[in-house]
Amino acid sequence: PSPGTGSYVKIRNRATNLNIDGYGFTSNGSVCNQYGNSSSYNQQWVIEQSGGYVRIKNRATGLYLDGMGRTSNGADAGQWSGSGSTNQQWIQETAGSYVKFKNRATGLYLDGMGRTSNGSALGQWSSSGSNNQQWSIVTP
Repeated sequence: PSPGTGSYVKIRNRATNLNIDGYGFTSNGSVCNQYGNSSSYNQQWVIEQSGGYVRIKNRATGLYLDGMGRTSNGADAGQWSGSGSTNQQWIQETAGSYVKFKNRATGLYLDGMGRTSNGSALGQWSSSGSNNQQWSIVTP
């Protein structure tokens, strides 16, 4: 359930209703945050096919969503410049009308962590049926 390849999209958490937001951070290793709906390019992402995986690139920062090699439940997801790293490869799974993103390297899923404050960090967690791991892909 996503627009065509190369289109910019917003990725909105089902539980928190916040969008994944690059927050203007352009340094490798920067945390990736969540923020309420806005027209900012920080909330626009392109989902690129990469073999059987997807890579998720931020429009404003030019960085890719990255599992950062963090394998503990609750670990923050980050951003990194483009590489062939499995930390930047995500398995996009269907969950009803939503999607889940599982990191190839960490085995963890993108998770809103129930954090509802603007600027809260985007997390990763083992697979669960929680709405925190379910995302809508929407056109900006």
